[in-house]
Amino acid sequence: MYCPSCGLQQTQELRYCPRCGANLAPAKQEEPPSLIGPIWAVSLATTLVTLAGLAAVFIFAMVLVTKGIQLNGSLLVIISFFMLIVLVIGSLLVRQLSRLLSLHHKTGAQNPVKAQPGRSELGGKEAPRLEAMSEPPISITESTTRTFESVPADRQTKQNAS
Repeated sequence: MYCPSCGLQQTQELRYCPRCGANLAPAKQEEPPSLIGPIWAVSLATTLVTLAGLAAVFIFAMVLVTKGIQLNGSLLVIISFFMLIVLVIGSLLVRQLSRLLSLHHKTGAQNPVKAQPGRSELGGKEAPRLEAMSEPPISITESTTRTFESVPADRQTKQNAS
């Protein structure tokens, strides 16, 4: 077995490469989580918030009109401001929904046909494969000194004196 990062020949029981520290455990193939639930939740929240917010603003305006209050400039500005807030919140929810839909589309959850192994996404050409290195690259840490030389006593006393 060879390290996928540096090409050093390894034994089977190691979890990390002693040269470069790469993880040697086999990668687990995990399926992406389903995004159907969040897509439905954001769709429902978008619809409910927008409709309920606009309905609340219109009901408030109607209550003012039925009580005989004139909708003058300041009240119209307040009503318009609340309508704008509801529409901005609705547009932010629509933006989040579009992000979820694009992520769902990228994960391929809608396309049950999987690509063949070894084939690239574009053109169906064979993807380049990495070959194991015949001779691993030279490591910087293998040729370094791991012990310290002792300082002569006369040199040590000179350093302490200064």
